[in-house]
Parts: sequence; structure tokens; C-alpha cells
Amino acid sequence: MPILDEIKEQQKKAATMSWKGRLGYFWDYYKIPTLVILIVLIFSFFLIKDMIAANRESVLQAAIINSELSTVDASFQADLESFYKIDPTKQVVTLDNSYRLDLTAADQMTVASSQKLIAILQVKELDVMIAPADIIDYYTLNSFFADLSSLLTPEQIDLLEAQDLLYYAETEEKASIPVGIDLSKCERFTQTKLYTINTPILAVAVNSTNNDAILRFLTFLELTN
Repeated sequence: MPILDEIKEQQKKAATMSWKGRLGYFWDYYKIPTLVILIVLIFSFFLIKDMIAANRESVLQAAIINSELSTVDASFQADLESFYKIDPTKQVVTLDNSYRLDLTAADQMTVASSQKLIAILQVKELDVMIAPADIIDYYTLNSFFADLSSLLTPEQIDLLEAQDLLYYAETEEKASIPVGIDLSKCERFTQTKLYTINTPILAVAVNSTNNDAILRFLTFLELTN
């Protein structure tokens, strides 16, 4: 039977059914096409969303490594965007906590996260990294981070030092430099509960050209003034 005739025949059958029967009939005959359409619509939504995001100016990009929650607190994100006074249609603040790194095993997630970090560092998209101390130590050896004394004023360094917030790590040349700030005492950050077991350390990407935004981020976290 031709396809159009088959459709007409099925329509006649549906016309004589109760509503319950019609629902059952619809599910039996159209569930697969419907599911396919839904999948396509969802995929299209996220594709369009990513395309729009790709055209926005990056105000700040932070890589959050091995966090204990799968998402960043929405109120923290909203407060940060409000602090920067961004236009969300043109600008974006990225707090990406999808990174998972295991320094003892090269599993697929570790390899993928490591490759992504290297890629965004090379194209100067990475501004700051927040991670447990062992990750900070590892990437300091690989020359990922700036010496904070080259970014902050001597007074700001002294203030962080006095509060025991500066984190020192060893470079490949065996020099110990201040590469990070301990966030375990930063109330604004700890409220996100991204880290409750490990101590989060904030470090600045060595080749970031976004110093003003980074300094404002530290001000937002009430680490500097």
C-alpha cells in the first residue's frame, strides 16, 4: 500500500478511538519519531546556545579542577556577573568546573582535561585556575602560573602573607615562588561548597592578558582591596 494511503487508513482508525485509545495508538506508532525529534531539538538548543556564547567577549575564564560539586552555585555566578556589570548578551564570565585530573593515572577524563587546559592556556583564554595543592604544584613545575608578586602590589602581598593566605610552590628551577592564594578562609568562595575536603588554591595563568579582570575577581572574593 502506498505511504499516503497507509496514512489515511491509520487516520480513519484513530478517528473512531477514545482519547485513551488515541494516546496509546500515538505512542505505539509515533514514539520513535517523537523521541528523535526531541533529541534533535535538544541538540539544536545547546548548539545554538554554544554558538551564541562563542560570539560573546570573555570577561574572565576560570578553570576549577576536581571540585566536589558538579555545578557552580548559581547565586555565586550571578553575583560575580553583577559585580563585573556585564551585558550577558555580549559578555560572559566562565567558571568551568568540568575538569577532572588524577595525577596518578592517565584515564580518559584526565587526558581530556589536561589537553583542554593546555589548549586554552596556549590561546591565552585561561585567566585563573582553582585547584587542590597537588594540582597547583604539578602545573607550577610545568610553568603554568605567574608569580603573584608580579601582579599584586607589595602591600597586597604583605597583607596576604600576614593572613597566611599566600601559597608557595616550587618551579622547575627549584625556586619557591608565591603562585597561589588559599581560598579555604575566603567566606564568599567557601559558601559555594565546591571544596569541603581539599584546600582550594587560586593561581593566575602565566600568559593571561586579563590582569584587570583578575584583580577585580580577587576584590570580589575580598582577598584584596
